[in-house]
Amino acid sequence: MKPTLLLSYFFLLSLLSLSTSGQQVVSTTGGSIVGASYTVTYTVGEVANTTLSGGGYILNQGFQQPSYTITSIEDNLPSAVLAVYPNPTNGIINVEMNDFLGKSLSYILYDFKGQEILRHSGQPGPIVKFEIDLSNFSEGIYLLKVLSDDRSIKVIRVVKN
Repeated sequence: MKPTLLLSYFFLLSLLSLSTSGQQVVSTTGGSIVGASYTVTYTVGEVANTTLSGGGYILNQGFQQPSYTITSIEDNLPSAVLAVYPNPTNGIINVEMNDFLGKSLSYILYDFKGQEILRHSGQPGPIVKFEIDLSNFSEGIYLLKVLSDDRSIKVIRVVKN
């Protein structure tokens, strides 16, 4: 009888060890930052952690392993075709959008420091075209942000030679 009782005890103990534990960590300090659509947690002073990579995978080993949910990416430009040419350019670039169904289309041009240097809005229609004259700007990399109804749909890197 005692071996059966002892065996049952170890069996129940092994079942309890299979349960999942919550995300807990012992560290010197840490915290959590909650935004409108995100949460960031951090810890300082974990006893052991390492990052291993190989075969296209990355393993972050440590005590604080975040939970995650896979979500889809919203397609901001479902049917329209956006073209920016020529890129790189010596002066004028063309921005053209076909099959555009939005209310308005505009662009903002930024230098590589993030400062806004040009802004323009266009008339809606099935085909929208802009000509942007960069001949007065110095050579370098610029970022062209294309917006539809005041919502960003694409950011394009433009090179001025």
